[in-house]
Amino acid sequence: MSKQKSQNDFISGKIDSAQTIPESNDLELLGIKGFSDCPGYYKKWSESGELDNSIIRDTMKPRLRFYYRIEGYPPIKGRRYPEPDFIETGVGFITKKNKKFIFTRETPLFSGESRDSLFSVDSSAPPYYIGDTKSLVIFSTKPASYDLALSSPHCVITSNQAFSPTPVELEENSLLGRKDNRVQSIDKDELREILTDDSICDAVNQNSKQMALSSRRVNLTTPNSVLSAPILRPFPFYSDESRPKAQKGAIIFNESSNCLEYYTGSEWRALVWESA
Repeated sequence: MSKQKSQNDFISGKIDSAQTIPESNDLELLGIKGFSDCPGYYKKWSESGELDNSIIRDTMKPRLRFYYRIEGYPPIKGRRYPEPDFIETGVGFITKKNKKFIFTRETPLFSGESRDSLFSVDSSAPPYYIGDTKSLVIFSTKPASYDLALSSPHCVITSNQAFSPTPVELEENSLLGRKDNRVQSIDKDELREILTDDSICDAVNQNSKQMALSSRRVNLTTPNSVLSAPILRPFPFYSDESRPKAQKGAIIFNESSNCLEYYTGSEWRALVWESA
């Protein structure tokens, strides 16, 4: 496995044409135009517009994993409906580089020369180099079994559709939740988006219990900020012998003098008042 971020979008029914990249196991997605070199039915569907809303590179988000099936076809030579002579299934993702859409076959799972002769692939080995003489078609698919649904790291099995196992990879320090009508890993920024700042502030505002903060400082960073309360009370109380180490401008209540005192930066002085 590469260090791809643990996210996925395991949806089925998307399709794309592709070609190999010299000296690379990655593929370049070609979109509609690449179907002109594919078997006749794909060419017919692309020309009729039936595939316009199903192209992987146009509908799948970059860097989100999905299950794929690749079918490779030999040079057609007049055969309108040839059988694929290469099939591979696995987990991969797309990225965009220099205005090109690149498909990375991150974890091949099964490979073979036909649908009936697929064999398990060593997922720790580099992907098989397909070669540059085939017409390639890529499909996004659903995992066919629970074993395949667990082929991505740090995942749990959920269901976005009835009877369809959908793996969700949990990111570090995240929660499992439903967002945008999809079960997914929710990080702190997404959780804040779900809760909204207004809801968070309302929850704090409605809390009537005493709040104790262990932090040494609370900073109000907005210019001209005001901290207001019906009663402001320095606490704990100090004495002449127990005054704390403080910064310039700090205020305490001194029980020895029974006065508020402030620190000048070099000494403590009492805040005094005179009767009119």
